[in-house]
Amino acid sequence: AFVASVLSVISTLLNHFADREGGSSSTDSMRKHRIWYYLVLQFHQDNHGQFSITAEDRKVIKRNKGRRRALISNLTELFGVAPQNMEIANTTMTKHGAIVTISHIVHETDLMGMEDTHTE
Repeated sequence: AFVASVLSVISTLLNHFADREGGSSSTDSMRKHRIWYYLVLQFHQDNHGQFSITAEDRKVIKRNKGRRRALISNLTELFGVAPQNMEIANTTMTKHGAIVTISHIVHETDLMGMEDTHTE
């Protein structure tokens, strides 16, 4: 987890400095924006209305721990984007389930194209 966090910080810094360079109109079209998605997963609700993690849930979590690449592969296929434009930032366990934070890098020209299709 520590190595993944360090790599995430390095990646963010590299993207930040890459975005700061330039300034001409040709580099403005290559400007990138980071969009954050939060995938919220809830555990089962028991007979008393409380959320709880079952033994089976624990087994599934352990079995799938570290499968970020597989999740990124599925998400990039779903969104139709390159794998280097998405990353799983972190997963936070809560008492009701888990929250997976996903970062998606989108070029400004792609955002403008999306905006044009929604205004028509």
